[in-house]
Amino acid sequence: MMPRLEQRSVGFGFLLIAALVIGCSDETQAHRTLRAVGPQTLRTQTLEACREGFASKAGQKIDAAQWPESARAFNPMSLWAEPDGAYLLLDSDADGERGIYLPRILSEKDPLCSAMLKHVKLGEGVYWYEKKR
Repeated sequence: MMPRLEQRSVGFGFLLIAALVIGCSDETQAHRTLRAVGPQTLRTQTLEACREGFASKAGQKIDAAQWPESARAFNPMSLWAEPDGAYLLLDSDADGERGIYLPRILSEKDPLCSAMLKHVKLGEGVYWYEKKR
């Protein structure tokens, strides 16, 4: 049996580790990077880089050589121009994908969410998205 002081120390250690893991989530890191880059700068530069991709009316992967510095700051896996906006893919696994969504048209309403797709507003016209597979 562990003495009470050791139990408290172990409990505090687990709590500290959990706080660090939660504090370092992809969404939290994206929010920090967005503050450094600026939402308007990210939107303007990334949507401009996707301009030709939007013209195709279908999803189009944007070549890494065309990514603006503001998008590169997030260390994305890829950048996609979709008919509704730009997607910076930051993480992908068997469960789904996560990243930054920049709608082409700003609206007073946030993007629609569902059981398979979640959006969280990070800044004006900038959303964290999680899409389940």
